[in-house]
Amino acid sequence: MESQFSRQMKKGVLEMLVLGLVCEQPGHGYELLGRLAARSSGFARAIAGQENIVIEQKLVANWMQDQAQDRFKEYAITCDELPDVVVAQSDAMAYGAYIAAEELRIEGVRFVGMDGLEGEGGGVDLVHRGILDATFYCPTGGKEAVSYLLRILEGETFSE
Repeated sequence: MESQFSRQMKKGVLEMLVLGLVCEQPGHGYELLGRLAARSSGFARAIAGQENIVIEQKLVANWMQDQAQDRFKEYAITCDELPDVVVAQSDAMAYGAYIAAEELRIEGVRFVGMDGLEGEGGGVDLVHRGILDATFYCPTGGKEAVSYLLRILEGETFSE
């Protein structure tokens, strides 16, 4: 039977996880940014008004694991205080930051990704293996897009 926590994770209850990770004491974290503003604004809305959550730095990694690894390493070497939580806009970027932390022998940082992909190396697998602390399922809409495309190719019209 699926737990309530598991069901909520699949629904993408970002604020529950982030608040849960830092509720014991004020925390610092940063967000590895990709290019989609929707995820960034959704994260910002989820933490709005939470005085114990401070975004120390936003790093651009363009959805790439290797870029996230490089950016986290650069930041970790030069920052005054390491983050408590890294929230990345993809599981790949969260994993890249995790690898950098491992290389630098940094402990105590929690890593959260977004995608929630199944399969080996996907976010769900990384959570099960203890690499990521959480991942959020973010549907791509690809299935719906293909469905609409096929309907258009069959001559169906749609109203605005």
